[in-house]
Amino acid sequence: MPDDLQILLIDDNAADRALVVALLSQALETARIWEIDGALEFAEALGRHPWSVAIGERRLGWADGEALLRTVKQQHPMCRTILFATEAPEDLGTFGNQGSIDVYVRKESTGFLRLPELLRESVSEPDLAPSSWRSPL
Repeated sequence: MPDDLQILLIDDNAADRALVVALLSQALETARIWEIDGALEFAEALGRHPWSVAIGERRLGWADGEALLRTVKQQHPMCRTILFATEAPEDLGTFGNQGSIDVYVRKESTGFLRLPELLRESVSEPDLAPSSWRSPL
């Protein structure tokens, strides 16, 4: 796993963001995490770094989280994308086949706790092709 992980965290729920940041910071001490809770911050962050991982909530009050993850993937093709959401999209398999979302994690207590491990696994895989896409939770 790279030592210089640049993580983009897209979620408009401050409590959920704080919990994710705490869990990832503890497990991945050298990772840099950018919290995004609005359109302006997202637009500014998109071109700022070569993101290693983008973690995003599906339903945001200000945008379509799935569309944001697709945008990140288009501009940063090597970036791993994790849909971390309270509910899965109806066409979840489509996203894996399109290669726009690498991992889906349900936003519940088990998902929060497994997020650091799943993030490590996703960035450790040299080529996460759409055929290897998975929904662990």
